[in-house]
Amino acid sequence: MIHITIKYDEWFDIQIEGHAGYAPKGSDIVCAAVSALYQTMAQTIQTRSYGEMKHVRSNDGFEHIIIRDVTQEGFGAVMAFITGCEEIATAYPDYVSVDDELT
Repeated sequence: MIHITIKYDEWFDIQIEGHAGYAPKGSDIVCAAVSALYQTMAQTIQTRSYGEMKHVRSNDGFEHIIIRDVTQEGFGAVMAFITGCEEIATAYPDYVSVDDELT
């Protein structure tokens, strides 16, 4: 199961851990969906300077980032990530869980 935890206290603290286990590696649409949302959010914030993003830790099955000084556009990118992940968790509750302080 993929566990996504989002905390907010002047900055975003986002942790993603685990593997969906919906299908074999390379064919897992649930994992691919979460990964695409995460990568889009991260690239949007970094390339458009919508905040300062720091990778605390990143390895197979675990991502931990902190985003500081988030602009309004960056906040929108994070909220789109959260909303997308919540929708995936609703559709695939045995494979994804989201715990956030914003909803």
